[in-house]
Amino acid sequence: MCFRPPTLENQEIKCPQCGASLSPAETTCSQCGAAAPQPAKPGSPSVPPAVPPIAGAPAAPSVPRTPTAPTAPTKE
Repeated sequence: MCFRPPTLENQEIKCPQCGASLSPAETTCSQCGAAAPQPAKPGSPSVPPAVPPIAGAPAAPSVPRTPTAPTAPTKE
């Protein structure tokens, strides 16, 4: 399944909040008042939205520390 953002040729935009059909000229949804997504211009790449973290999932690993040189053993 491929997601394609709404385009000017499609002439139909769905409200991200309630799913109502919006015209490309609308900036807010007439049903719920949410901001309407702007249609993608032909040839322009779209940036995917940030994915919220999943509850209970482990955190991303941290950056590893820079290794240090080994030290020579001491004689006692």
